[in-house]
Amino acid sequence: MKTIKTLVKDSDKVYILCNTQKSGMHFLLNAEKENLTIGRSTRSTEGKLQDMYCLHSDGTIWYLGWAGHILHHHEKVTVKQVDYAEYIES
Repeated sequence: MKTIKTLVKDSDKVYILCNTQKSGMHFLLNAEKENLTIGRSTRSTEGKLQDMYCLHSDGTIWYLGWAGHILHHHEKVTVKQVDYAEYIES
């Protein structure tokens, strides 16, 4: 089974794209199983469903607000991004 933690094995951070509610819920549930948290302490299943997250190498997940979305488009070339549904299905 593919894990979320392997996505940041060789990176400082990775943008996780969740284009559907189903893939977003799947991401949060799997993150919970891997003991990943939103910020420093919030369980991932207690978090808000988003279309994009930033996963850091320390195992924390951060929301991307409007400024984060702009930064994502700016960093698209330098920061790895993964469509979560495609990652799980491949």
